[in-house]
Amino acid sequence: MNTLVDGVTYLVADERSDAGGLYHGDTRYLLPLAADVAGIDLTLVSDDRRPPTRRTRRYASVGTTVNEISDTVTTKHATVALTRRQTVSEGAVVEQFDLHNHFPEERTFEVTVRFDADFTDIFEVRGIHEATDRAVSTTVDDRTVTFASDQADGNGGTTLLETTVTFDAEPTRLDHCTATFSPTLSPQERWRTTVEVVPRGESTVRATPSPAGDGAAESGEGAVGETSNGDSDEPLSETSNGDAHRERVAGDEGRPETRSDGPFILDGPIRTGNAEYDRIFRQARRDVSALTTVTDQGPVPLAGAPWFVTVFGRDSLLSSYSLLPVAPALARGTVRYLAARQGTCTDERRDESPGKILHEIRRGELARTGAIPQTPYYGSVDATPLWAVLLHETWRWTGDDELVTDLWGALDAALDWIERQVEAVGDNPFLYYRELGLGGVVHKVWRDSANGVQHTDGTQASPPLASAAVQGYVYDALTRAAELASAVRGDDELASDLTARAAALAARFDEAFWMPDREFYAAALTVDGRQVDTVISTVGHCLWSGIVPDRRGDAVADRLLDPALFSGWGLRTLSADDDGYSPVSYHAGGVWPHDNALVALGLARYERHDDAETVAAAQLDALSRIDGESAPELFCGFDGVVDPVPYPSACRPQAWAAAAPFAFLRAVFDLAPAPLDPCSVRESDAFSSNAAVPVVDAWE
Repeated sequence: MNTLVDGVTYLVADERSDAGGLYHGDTRYLLPLAADVAGIDLTLVSDDRRPPTRRTRRYASVGTTVNEISDTVTTKHATVALTRRQTVSEGAVVEQFDLHNHFPEERTFEVTVRFDADFTDIFEVRGIHEATDRAVSTTVDDRTVTFASDQADGNGGTTLLETTVTFDAEPTRLDHCTATFSPTLSPQERWRTTVEVVPRGESTVRATPSPAGDGAAESGEGAVGETSNGDSDEPLSETSNGDAHRERVAGDEGRPETRSDGPFILDGPIRTGNAEYDRIFRQARRDVSALTTVTDQGPVPLAGAPWFVTVFGRDSLLSSYSLLPVAPALARGTVRYLAARQGTCTDERRDESPGKILHEIRRGELARTGAIPQTPYYGSVDATPLWAVLLHETWRWTGDDELVTDLWGALDAALDWIERQVEAVGDNPFLYYRELGLGGVVHKVWRDSANGVQHTDGTQASPPLASAAVQGYVYDALTRAAELASAVRGDDELASDLTARAAALAARFDEAFWMPDREFYAAALTVDGRQVDTVISTVGHCLWSGIVPDRRGDAVADRLLDPALFSGWGLRTLSADDDGYSPVSYHAGGVWPHDNALVALGLARYERHDDAETVAAAQLDALSRIDGESAPELFCGFDGVVDPVPYPSACRPQAWAAAAPFAFLRAVFDLAPAPLDPCSVRESDAFSSNAAVPVVDAWE
């Protein structure tokens, strides 16, 4: 699905889809714009996508039979060309229409732009919740149509939502859903008009000035809304992420922040010695910037377009971790944002508990009225330990004692939550998740689809379950919290206690999860101690967390690189040797860039640098072969003899997929803050050493 996105504003640019339209936050503010020229059939001849914010489509009066010799009626010559350029910025979308007359004589055309609004909640668009019939009013003036709808605010009152559709030139006719223009054009003359659509709500702030809003002319030609004889197809101006100085706002909580390259601190591009890899890094920077919104706590990455343009605890944490050496502001913003919304009470519907870190937060009408539990929803078991991991990693890179001091209460509450959850199960030190929450997910881990956790015979495993990866996250959280307690708080007694808890967990983990016959750790453990005996990629996260004893490191790494798990393009989520495997599966055979990135970091931690480079190169090779600029959420797990195939309906762009190349950079060069130098760098056999230079320079 074609999606343009900038912050919490995104355009599902598919006129044939029921889900198409302009969204801001969790509300669709406008249905897809349509345009036609009376009496002329137009055919799409090119679709130039420049994700994540721009798209140009060109239409011409060329029939579908022009290449048939038997066709003697159709003129094999386009007499009319229509170009549509869309640009999304957080808080607005601008579309520019160019009509070019290629008739040999003067013609008067009738161009009609059609639009409508329904203010539908995204959960209704997706069919997750029954649709509500909302009343929409319309006002019309000379150049602007305003749609308005009063929505329930959850407090017995209403919230006014508005969409303004403004044309830069006055139409010949304008009503509540159509604008008609009647330009008269000489041969080879071109006419242009621009429309700006702005969503406004209770907490919406105007974002970026319209690229065409000031009436600027193109290349010195006629003014906007007028005609010209120029042949240039360049837009009036471009709104870019990372390449132009601009103002950003934060949809729901935002305050403006001016920046030139999104959250990145790099002065120059990443140069790997491979042109395709370099392109991937350039696009990743654009995607991360587009999926960043600025909150009162700082910039935070949103999960992904089109359906997850909001903060997800796990996604934002892992994205920020991967990006920390190149965009540390994201890590600071994320830990502060999530701490500000940490659980404070017990609410089974929302799976909230004191100290727990949220899973997902929504802002639409269904959330405001409590019709859905994402207000926020806390249904993940891993976000809480991962939050502690990111807090420490941010401190490790930045030395920001003040950040740790400010958030020590949140860290203490998070550790308490982990301890309470462990004690609730019984006599083992493992963190389990249970099936709680009405309308929530069954599996409270990343692999949260129905078949995401299964036995080797393909039968599904049911909660309560202790995920192997989650035990690693807890071990890492305890170990890192111990260092913070000693180094920042001066509390050696607490540090000793946390270290002892981590050591006990690691010992029991190895004992309970190790599968001697498969020389690998079980995917999970049931509440009665039975192993969920599948071989999955996520066990590689245990290398990243450090819970695997050194004597097992090589065996785990060997299994990860075995052809049954490693497709040649990356690690499958499930081994092809297990009965439930399918290459076209969300969590039982697909290949996820962020998952591979964490595994690569783990391989590097256990001195398997060649294997880390193998995974990194395989992933970057795959991304260079997948159609479309942005890295997809996941792709299919077919063998490397087949070009990588994006998973159907995969989100694109996706923050942690966009962050993955930077994690591969960390893994390949073993980038880390050094005690004396700004950043230590390992030499790589597979990548040019110049690739790490911008990162090292940024920390000098």
